[in-house]
Order: sequence, then structure tokens, then C-alpha cells
Amino acid sequence: MVTGQYNQTSRRWGAEARGARGFTLVELLTTLAIITVLVAILTPVAMQARNRSRAVTCLSNLKQLGLALTAYSEDWQGCLPRVSGTPFAGSAPTPDLPEGSSATGLREALAGYIGDSRILICGNDHGAPEFGFGAEKGSVHLRAGSSYAFWSGARHGQYGLQINGGRLGALEPAQDCMLLRDCGSGWHGYRSRVGMDLTTTNVANCVFADGHAAASPVLRMAISDRHYACLASNGLAQEGTVFLNGAADDCGVLLSGRRRLVDEGRGFEIALSGSVMSGGVDYNVDRVFRFSADTRLEPAFRQIAGWVDSLVVR
Repeated sequence: MVTGQYNQTSRRWGAEARGARGFTLVELLTTLAIITVLVAILTPVAMQARNRSRAVTCLSNLKQLGLALTAYSEDWQGCLPRVSGTPFAGSAPTPDLPEGSSATGLREALAGYIGDSRILICGNDHGAPEFGFGAEKGSVHLRAGSSYAFWSGARHGQYGLQINGGRLGALEPAQDCMLLRDCGSGWHGYRSRVGMDLTTTNVANCVFADGHAAASPVLRMAISDRHYACLASNGLAQEGTVFLNGAADDCGVLLSGRRRLVDEGRGFEIALSGSVMSGGVDYNVDRVFRFSADTRLEPAFRQIAGWVDSLVVR
């Protein structure tokens, strides 16, 4: 009787021992592969969630800065601040910010209208090569005092928008005229999947003359070693404001204007004014670019940026 119980127990222990064996190499590799795939899938999702959270905070910052601009204009007969310099690094230095720009001027102009200076910081600020603030040198806020700047300094000429020092009430339609924006067009990009391909859409957060804040798609491009950012409000199918900015060691570009339908909607034109600075020479630009109705905004912008770049290399 005892022997039978012992044999039964021995068989049970043997089964448990066999069930408690370690992973085989195949099982271990399979588990690692599954974990790797999950990490690859979840990491971009987590990063995008973090970036979008920061983008929401950024829009809130711009909304508050828009209110500060409105308060400023009420104290100065309806005029917006006039800040010196351009958006480019080194254009408006101060003793504490030797690599300042119009972002520095904006911070100083609104100092009495901002309760918390942290609203000048975008959480995604990692530099802006299209404004001469290379990411390898740190954030724009660290070097200029503000992550945000006017779409400013552009010579408004025949077609441009007079934002820097202009009258707030003269910017019409107000819901289409961008006052401030992120210095970096790649700060709030998001990725979407089309089949097996991942595409990145870059956006700039902006505050408009009517006080609302929103993200607008931005086309970023590099020609040689020069970086350009092009932005049009209201998309391709409607009229709206247009901006083209760029910077490199040998140039600075700042243009503004409007896109409008022509020929009863069978085509459109982009009229731009501003300056192209290269080799110590400023080229004043007042030019209209015409396109057929089936031309998409991206190739239209690339054509304009190519023409602008040709001024730089003269």
C-alpha cells in the first residue's frame, strides 16, 4: 500500500518536473521577437501621444500670447508691437541673449502683458534650422528667449501682410491672418500610415488675428544646405495667407502674401512680398506666381522656393 502511494507520488513529481522545464531556444527567440514588435509599435504611439499633449499646451500658450497682443494693441492705438530684426538667429541680439532674433523682441515687447513667462516655451522646442537655430545648438527659447515669433519682419510691399508694427484691425479677414507661430515647423509633426508606408505631416501652431489658435500644415524642404518652410492657411481649395521662410549661413528669406483663385477658378496665383538676404545684399521681392487649378500646393511651393533659392546663389 505504501509502495503504491510512493509510485503515484513519484509519477506526479516527474510530471511537475517535466512541466517546469525552461524555455527552448525557439520559444525564447519567439518571445523576444514578439516583445520587439510590440515595442516598435507602441513606442511611436507613446511618443506621438506625448508630442500631441505638448502641442495642446503650445496652442494654449499661443492663445494667451494672442490675448497679450490684443491688450498691447489697445494700449497703443490699435497697433501691434514693432520688433527689430528678423526671425533669424543673430539678427537682434541682447546682452543676455547674444543670438537673439525677433523672437527676442517679441518677449521684450510683451513683458508687461505676460503674467507667466513659461508661456513663451514650447515643450517640443528642439531648434529650428529654417531660422538658423540648428537643433545641435539647443532650443530656440534657450537662445532667443521665446519659442514663438511673429510672421514678422517681412517687407509688406505690394502683396505682403504688415504684421510687425501694423494695425491689428487692418488684418482682414482676421480669422485667416496669422500673428504668431512656432519657430520650428517640425515641432508638432505627426505620422500616419498608408499601407506599409509611414508619412510625416509637419504643422505649425499659430494664433490668428481674431484670437483663435490652430495648427496649420507646413511644407518643409531643403535645397542644397538651405532649409525652407512654406505655410498656407485654409488649405488648397480656398484663398488664404501664404508665408515662406528660410535660413542658412549664407541667406535669410522672409516672404508673406496671399493665395487667390483666378480665371473663374480655373487657376490660382500666389502673390508674395518680402526680402531675400544673401551675401550682405537684400533683394526686395514683389512677385506673382501663377499655377493651373490642378497644381497641388506642394509642387507650387517647391517651384517658388526654387526661384527664391536662385536669388541666393547669384
